[in-house]
Amino acid sequence: MPSTDTRFQDAYGDIHQHMVNNSDWDYDFLFIEYLKLLEVPDETFQKFIETIVSPEFRSSEDEIFRYVLLINDHIDKEGLILAIEGYDDLEKPIHKLKPKSQFEHSPSDLKKNAIPFFVQKSVKGKSNNFSSHDRPDKLPAFVLACL
Repeated sequence: MPSTDTRFQDAYGDIHQHMVNNSDWDYDFLFIEYLKLLEVPDETFQKFIETIVSPEFRSSEDEIFRYVLLINDHIDKEGLILAIEGYDDLEKPIHKLKPKSQFEHSPSDLKKNAIPFFVQKSVKGKSNNFSSHDRPDKLPAFVLACL
């Protein structure tokens, strides 16, 4: 993003000068006036919110959750929530902005199950033995072996 001040090459320079060095901008000015976050397309706003809590830019899981709690408190009234979508290579949570209605009956801080369930109605022998049912095509998997 380009700078609005000729002393700086980009918006990072502007923001650092006014938020860190001078402390003469508040967050309302930064987000509403300077970044114009209320005027951007929904997809851009969503990407901005998700980037704030991304493990790519946060040093710890604790830091991620502190931001998630803070942001969720503000977006709750809009019917939105930051929910865990998955985990990165270091097992830090990746959050995505979701409609809160998707989580009425389940917590938003649990990853959605991606392990498939298979039901085998006719087993060969005892149902608790691996040899009693066919091996699933996709692993990991849950196999419900019925007698």
